[in-house]
Amino acid sequence: MNLVHEAVVVRREDAERLDGPEGTIELLVDAPATGGRFSTHRVRLAAGAAGASPHHHECSTEVFFVEGGVLDLLVGESVHRLHAGDFGAVPPGVVHAFGAAPGQTAEVVLLITPGIERFPFFRDLVEVQHGRLPVSVLAGERYDQVADDSDAWAAAR
Repeated sequence: MNLVHEAVVVRREDAERLDGPEGTIELLVDAPATGGRFSTHRVRLAAGAAGASPHHHECSTEVFFVEGGVLDLLVGESVHRLHAGDFGAVPPGVVHAFGAAPGQTAEVVLLITPGIERFPFFRDLVEVQHGRLPVSVLAGERYDQVADDSDAWAAAR
């Protein structure tokens, strides 16, 4: 990653890659490198794999750009099916979740703004997925991640 005049350039081969049981996460740039403006990462999900269970952020908007495959995105109580080239943005306080559509893979770039330091969250997430940490480490103010329930998401998944 090169930080030049507050511009950010990250080469794919330089991104930290985290392998989980349902896909991979490429850590592109975190909030400290952008002066807190944003954090961004790429997620590749196996067919039908969960990306994130229902949650909301108190402070941040989460932006989704689908690069490939088919992504189910919960926004409030509506589940939207997004395809390559589709875009979604979820403002603070709105319950959302995402995952590869049943029988489909998905590749999505996510951006969180304003940025909060998220890379430790994703490292912890992979440890939780592998059973090496309890899920409780992911919730709370540190990561601006508040778990929610969603009947619509449960019915869709």
